Amino acid sequence: MNEQEENGLTLEGLAQRLEALERENAALRKELTEQRGSDTPRDGEEAPASEELAGQLSRRSLLSKAGAATLGAVAAGTLLNPREAEAAPCTCPPVPRHLGERHFTKVIVESPASQPNDAVVATGVIGVRGHSSTNGQAGVYGENTANKGPGVVGKGVIGVRGESRIPTQAGVYGYHATRSGPGVAGRGQWGGLFEGNLAPLLLIPGANRGKPTTGLHDKGELYLDSAGELFVCTAKGNPGTWRRVTTTPA
Repeated sequence: MNEQEENGLTLEGLAQRLEALERENAALRKELTEQRGSDTPRDGEEAPASEELAGQLSRRSLLSKAGAATLGAVAAGTLLNPREAEAAPCTCPPVPRHLGERHFTKVIVESPASQPNDAVVATGVIGVRGHSSTNGQAGVYGENTANKGPGVVGKGVIGVRGESRIPTQAGVYGYHATRSGPGVAGRGQWGGLFEGNLAPLLLIPGANRGKPTTGLHDKGELYLDSAGELFVCTAKGNPGTWRRVTTTPA
Protein backbone atom coordinates (compact mmCIF):
# COMPACT_ATOMS: atom_id res chain seq x y z
CA MET A 1 0.00 0.00 0.00
CA ASN A 2 1.51 3.34 -1.11
CA GLU A 3 1.18 6.74 0.54
CA GLN A 4 -1.79 7.79 -1.64
CA GLU A 5 -3.81 4.65 -0.81
CA GLU A 6 -3.12 5.13 2.91
CA ASN A 7 -4.61 8.61 2.68
CA GLY A 8 -7.66 7.22 0.84
CA LEU A 9 -6.98 9.37 -2.23
CA THR A 10 -6.06 7.88 -5.63
CA LEU A 11 -6.61 8.90 -9.22
CA GLU A 12 -9.10 6.07 -9.67
CA GLY A 13 -11.01 7.18 -6.58
CA LEU A 14 -11.13 10.77 -7.79
CA ALA A 15 -12.42 9.68 -11.17
CA GLN A 16 -15.23 7.71 -9.51
CA ARG A 17 -16.14 10.69 -7.32
CA LEU A 18 -16.26 13.06 -10.28
CA GLU A 19 -18.43 10.62 -12.23
CA ALA A 20 -20.85 10.34 -9.30
CA LEU A 21 -21.00 14.15 -9.03
CA GLU A 22 -21.81 14.43 -12.74
CA ARG A 23 -24.67 11.91 -12.41
CA GLU A 24 -26.06 13.70 -9.34
CA ASN A 25 -25.88 17.08 -11.08
CA ALA A 26 -27.64 15.65 -14.14
CA ALA A 27 -30.45 14.33 -11.90
CA LEU A 28 -30.78 17.74 -10.21
CA ARG A 29 -30.98 19.52 -13.55
CA LYS A 30 -33.66 17.10 -14.72
CA GLU A 31 -35.65 17.62 -11.51
CA LEU A 32 -35.42 21.39 -11.83
CA THR A 33 -36.54 21.21 -15.47
CA GLU A 34 -39.60 19.18 -14.49
CA GLN A 35 -40.48 21.60 -11.68
CA ARG A 36 -40.24 24.56 -14.04
CA GLY A 37 -42.56 22.80 -16.47
CA SER A 38 -45.24 22.06 -13.85
CA ASP A 39 -45.00 25.36 -11.96
CA THR A 40 -44.78 27.73 -14.90
CA PRO A 41 -46.19 31.07 -13.66
CA ARG A 42 -48.95 32.80 -15.52
CA ASP A 43 -48.62 36.30 -16.89
CA GLY A 44 -48.05 38.71 -13.99
CA GLU A 45 -47.39 35.99 -11.44
CA GLU A 46 -44.09 35.59 -9.61
CA ALA A 47 -42.00 32.46 -9.77
CA PRO A 48 -42.77 29.94 -7.01
CA ALA A 49 -40.53 30.18 -3.98
CA SER A 50 -39.71 26.50 -4.37
CA GLU A 51 -38.13 27.13 -7.79
CA GLU A 52 -36.06 30.06 -6.48
CA LEU A 53 -34.97 28.04 -3.50
CA ALA A 54 -34.18 25.05 -5.65
CA GLY A 55 -32.08 27.24 -7.94
CA GLN A 56 -30.14 28.61 -4.99
CA LEU A 57 -29.63 25.16 -3.54
CA SER A 58 -28.61 23.81 -6.93
CA ARG A 59 -26.08 26.60 -7.45
CA ARG A 60 -24.70 26.21 -3.92
CA SER A 61 -24.52 22.45 -4.35
CA LEU A 62 -22.73 22.75 -7.65
CA LEU A 63 -20.27 25.32 -6.33
CA SER A 64 -19.64 23.31 -3.19
CA LYS A 65 -19.08 20.08 -5.07
CA ALA A 66 -17.00 21.73 -7.73
CA GLY A 67 -14.85 23.27 -5.01
CA ALA A 68 -14.47 19.90 -3.32
CA ALA A 69 -13.49 18.29 -6.58
CA THR A 70 -10.95 21.02 -7.31
CA LEU A 71 -9.51 20.75 -3.80
CA GLY A 72 -9.30 17.00 -4.17
CA ALA A 73 -7.51 17.32 -7.50
CA VAL A 74 -4.98 19.74 -6.03
CA ALA A 75 -4.45 17.48 -3.02
CA ALA A 76 -4.02 14.49 -5.30
CA GLY A 77 -1.49 16.35 -7.40
CA THR A 78 0.43 17.24 -4.25
CA LEU A 79 0.37 13.70 -2.87
CA LEU A 80 0.96 11.93 -6.15
CA ASN A 81 3.72 14.33 -7.22
CA PRO A 82 5.58 15.34 -4.05
CA ARG A 83 8.78 16.16 -5.93
CA GLU A 84 6.97 18.50 -8.30
CA ALA A 85 5.23 20.14 -5.36
CA GLU A 86 8.51 20.73 -3.57
CA ALA A 87 10.02 22.15 -6.75
CA ALA A 88 7.23 24.71 -7.18
CA PRO A 89 8.61 28.23 -7.77
CA CYS A 90 8.91 30.47 -4.72
CA THR A 91 6.45 33.35 -4.58
CA CYS A 92 8.56 35.28 -2.08
CA PRO A 93 8.85 39.04 -2.67
CA PRO A 94 11.94 40.15 -4.60
CA VAL A 95 15.02 41.12 -2.63
CA PRO A 96 15.35 44.92 -2.63
CA ARG A 97 18.29 46.44 -4.37
CA HIS A 98 20.89 48.71 -2.78
CA LEU A 99 19.24 50.41 0.20
CA GLY A 100 22.13 52.56 1.38
CA GLU A 101 25.66 52.38 2.71
CA ARG A 102 24.58 50.52 5.86
CA HIS A 103 22.95 47.62 4.02
CA PHE A 104 25.23 44.83 2.86
CA THR A 105 24.73 41.28 1.65
CA LYS A 106 26.94 38.37 2.69
CA VAL A 107 27.85 36.26 -0.34
CA ILE A 108 29.96 33.11 -0.29
CA VAL A 109 31.04 31.78 -3.71
CA GLU A 110 33.27 28.75 -4.13
CA SER A 111 34.71 27.15 -7.23
CA PRO A 112 34.55 23.32 -7.17
CA ALA A 113 37.84 21.45 -7.17
CA SER A 114 36.76 19.57 -10.31
CA GLN A 115 36.50 22.90 -12.16
CA PRO A 116 39.37 25.09 -10.95
CA ASN A 117 38.01 28.31 -12.42
CA ASP A 118 37.68 31.75 -10.94
CA ALA A 119 35.03 31.77 -8.23
CA VAL A 120 34.29 35.48 -8.74
CA VAL A 121 35.01 37.70 -11.74
CA ALA A 122 34.24 41.41 -11.42
CA THR A 123 34.69 44.12 -14.04
CA GLY A 124 34.26 47.83 -13.60
CA VAL A 125 35.97 51.11 -12.83
CA ILE A 126 36.78 49.36 -9.55
CA GLY A 127 36.63 45.59 -10.08
CA VAL A 128 36.14 44.62 -6.45
CA ARG A 129 35.51 46.90 -3.49
CA GLY A 130 35.37 45.69 0.08
CA HIS A 131 34.12 47.61 3.09
CA SER A 132 34.11 46.65 6.75
CA SER A 133 32.55 48.69 9.55
CA THR A 134 33.88 46.37 12.28
CA ASN A 135 36.89 47.49 14.29
CA GLY A 136 39.98 45.37 13.61
CA GLN A 137 38.49 43.55 10.58
CA ALA A 138 39.62 43.69 6.96
CA GLY A 139 37.67 45.23 4.13
CA VAL A 140 39.01 42.55 1.77
CA TYR A 141 40.49 39.22 2.90
CA GLY A 142 42.23 36.69 0.70
CA GLU A 143 43.42 33.24 1.74
CA ASN A 144 44.97 30.25 0.01
CA THR A 145 44.04 27.29 2.22
CA ALA A 146 46.44 24.95 0.39
CA ASN A 147 49.38 27.15 1.49
CA LYS A 148 50.83 26.79 -2.01
CA GLY A 149 50.08 30.22 -3.40
CA PRO A 150 49.52 33.84 -2.46
CA GLY A 151 46.39 34.96 -0.67
CA VAL A 152 46.07 38.10 -2.81
CA VAL A 153 47.58 38.93 -6.21
CA GLY A 154 47.42 42.34 -7.82
CA LYS A 155 48.45 43.27 -11.36
CA GLY A 156 48.56 46.72 -12.85
CA VAL A 157 50.71 49.81 -13.21
CA ILE A 158 51.08 49.34 -9.45
CA GLY A 159 50.44 45.71 -8.48
CA VAL A 160 49.27 46.42 -4.95
CA ARG A 161 48.69 49.81 -3.38
CA GLY A 162 48.03 50.45 0.27
CA GLU A 163 46.87 53.71 1.79
CA SER A 164 46.37 54.83 5.36
CA ARG A 165 45.12 58.18 6.66
CA ILE A 166 45.72 57.35 10.32
CA PRO A 167 48.82 58.97 11.88
CA THR A 168 51.67 56.55 12.76
CA GLN A 169 49.97 53.72 10.82
CA ALA A 170 51.47 52.03 7.74
CA GLY A 171 50.08 52.22 4.25
CA VAL A 172 51.18 48.61 3.68
CA TYR A 173 51.90 46.18 6.51
CA GLY A 174 53.44 42.74 6.19
CA TYR A 175 53.49 40.19 8.99
CA HIS A 176 54.90 36.66 9.11
CA ALA A 177 52.94 34.66 11.68
CA THR A 178 55.75 32.17 12.52
CA ARG A 179 58.57 34.73 12.41
CA SER A 180 60.50 32.32 10.16
CA GLY A 181 60.42 34.48 7.05
CA PRO A 182 60.34 38.10 5.93
CA GLY A 183 57.39 40.28 6.76
CA VAL A 184 57.74 42.02 3.40
CA ALA A 185 59.78 40.82 0.41
CA GLY A 186 60.64 42.90 -2.64
CA ARG A 187 62.33 41.98 -5.90
CA GLY A 188 62.96 44.11 -8.94
CA GLN A 189 65.45 46.60 -10.29
CA TRP A 190 65.61 47.63 -6.64
CA GLY A 191 64.40 45.37 -3.93
CA GLY A 192 62.92 48.36 -2.15
CA LEU A 193 62.43 52.01 -2.98
CA PHE A 194 61.79 54.33 -0.05
CA GLU A 195 60.96 57.97 0.33
CA GLY A 196 59.91 59.81 3.45
CA ASN A 197 59.25 63.33 4.64
CA LEU A 198 61.61 62.88 7.61
CA ALA A 199 63.92 60.11 6.33
CA PRO A 200 63.81 57.47 3.59
CA LEU A 201 64.33 54.61 6.02
CA LEU A 202 63.81 53.97 9.73
CA LEU A 203 65.36 51.03 11.58
CA ILE A 204 63.91 50.16 14.98
CA PRO A 205 66.80 49.78 17.49
CA GLY A 206 67.29 46.40 19.17
CA ALA A 207 66.80 45.85 22.90
CA ASN A 208 70.51 45.23 23.63
CA ARG A 209 73.74 47.08 23.01
CA GLY A 210 76.30 45.61 20.65
CA LYS A 211 76.13 43.02 17.88
CA PRO A 212 73.75 40.02 18.04
CA THR A 213 75.16 37.10 20.04
CA THR A 214 72.48 34.42 19.48
CA GLY A 215 70.47 33.02 16.61
CA LEU A 216 71.18 32.05 13.00
CA HIS A 217 71.93 35.12 10.89
CA ASP A 218 72.47 35.59 7.17
CA LYS A 219 75.09 37.57 5.34
CA GLY A 220 73.82 41.03 4.54
CA GLU A 221 71.73 41.60 7.65
CA LEU A 222 71.76 45.04 9.21
CA TYR A 223 71.32 45.48 12.94
CA LEU A 224 70.93 48.70 14.90
CA ASP A 225 71.61 48.26 18.60
CA SER A 226 70.06 50.14 21.51
CA ALA A 227 72.84 52.77 21.40
CA GLY A 228 72.20 53.56 17.75
CA GLU A 229 75.32 51.79 16.46
CA LEU A 230 74.94 49.93 13.16
CA PHE A 231 76.29 46.42 12.51
CA VAL A 232 76.37 44.40 9.29
CA CYS A 233 76.60 40.60 9.05
CA THR A 234 79.45 39.59 6.72
CA ALA A 235 79.19 35.79 7.06
CA LYS A 236 76.28 33.44 7.77
CA GLY A 237 76.36 31.56 11.05
CA ASN A 238 75.13 31.32 14.62
CA PRO A 239 75.44 34.10 15.61
CA GLY A 240 77.30 34.95 12.37
CA THR A 241 80.20 37.33 11.72
CA TRP A 242 79.47 40.98 12.40
CA ARG A 243 81.28 44.23 11.74
CA ARG A 244 80.48 47.61 13.21
CA VAL A 245 79.84 50.37 10.69
CA THR A 246 82.16 53.21 11.56
CA THR A 247 80.68 56.66 11.32
CA THR A 248 81.92 60.16 11.95
CA PRO A 249 79.99 62.99 13.58
CA ALA A 250 77.86 64.90 11.09
